[in-house]
Amino acid sequence: MSRSNPTATAVSPVQRYMRWSSKRNCFEYSTKNEDGQQAKVGLTKPTCLVLDITHSVSGFNKAENKGVHSNEVRNSGSESMSVKMGGSPVAEGIWKNIKNDVKAAGGKYCVNVYAAMKSADKKLEIVLFQFIGAATGAWFEFVKASGGDKVIESSAVQVDGFVEVEGEAFNYNVPTLKLVKVSEASDKAATELDVVLQEFLEGKLKSSRQEESGGSTYNQAEVANQAPEPAFQGQDIMQDMADEEDDLPF
Repeated sequence: MSRSNPTATAVSPVQRYMRWSSKRNCFEYSTKNEDGQQAKVGLTKPTCLVLDITHSVSGFNKAENKGVHSNEVRNSGSESMSVKMGGSPVAEGIWKNIKNDVKAAGGKYCVNVYAAMKSADKKLEIVLFQFIGAATGAWFEFVKASGGDKVIESSAVQVDGFVEVEGEAFNYNVPTLKLVKVSEASDKAATELDVVLQEFLEGKLKSSRQEESGGSTYNQAEVANQAPEPAFQGQDIMQDMADEEDDLPF
């Protein structure tokens, strides 16, 4: 990589990739326990400081047994999304023009919320919350009700529960969110992390645009993070972060 010309080969600063689970009513991520065995951790009521937001497609086609994914963009209404099933093209264009083809292939709209959140040692680290499918509506409604992106950027966000919404085939549980006041110290620490994140995203989004024009490809390791996991056989852990007591001010 180059500092002046970062590429998609740059190491991601994201420490945890988390998705909303409608079945468990929490954000969950995969890790390994002390014995080296696979474990899935579910976080209820996590609090974070939003650093940046991108949009993409994520999903799975059961008939083909392949993941559906796309590049990330900042504005899905004006920037082109290149959607693939495995390595095969599905559709390309702005979201409103390709959404029917994407949904038919098993893809869902995905909001990627990059944020700063407490790690096990109580320090802030960069994480990624993914709101996929029905959960995206919860995020958009929260942003609108809160007063827009500027308000979100000046506060902390907490997942404080869930609510059931009606779907076409069956009902879903989606997260409910609220704003939390943030201290000057936490805001400063999050801003320092955002400098690291922006250097990475600059290269990642640039490589996505190059791919659309026939240039380099984006990081396939991150595509794997978007694909659904097989039936989980490891340890299940639930962690209520609202019960944690520490000295980190929010």
